Amino acid sequence: MTNQYKYTGTVFPVSAQLVGEELQKIRDDNGGILTAKAVLETAKDPTNILHKCCDFDDISGSAEKYWLFQINLLISSVQLIKVKVNVVSRTPDTSEVHAYYSRRITNADGKFSRVFVSHEDVKGKCFLKENYRRICKHLELFVATTEEVGLEKELGKEIQKVKKIIQKIKKNK
Repeated sequence: MTNQYKYTGTVFPVSAQLVGEELQKIRDDNGGILTAKAVLETAKDPTNILHKCCDFDDISGSAEKYWLFQINLLISSVQLIKVKVNVVSRTPDTSEVHAYYSRRITNADGKFSRVFVSHEDVKGKCFLKENYRRICKHLELFVATTEEVGLEKELGKEIQKVKKIIQKIKKNK
């Protein structure tokens, strides 16, 4: 099943479905990373559907910044429609979420830039973080229990390794 898209807020002259599919294609072509600059480069092609979403009539020196602003607005306006089937009532439940979330990253040269992260990637990372927290709690319980029952001497090296793993998990939250 393909994703379904709609606009929230600003509406552009191309259907949200076509825009969402094109953004997904650009993201896939760029190794899972979506940037306004990559979208703008694609949109500059007059045969591309995204071309209609920017005012390319303006060719002044500030036009590039304006086009990037328009592209950022376009990406932020696309929503993903999630459809789940309720197993009890066998009826579809729909919800709308942002298709992409803007994130600030640090480049190799130390400068900041913006990337757009897909809903699926954000959801996946949140799921992983929640699993890390859960694992950390279980490991802490394991350490506390072994200390309570007096097994820390027998399991000394292993307990130290587990404590290091707990510290590593907490450090990477």
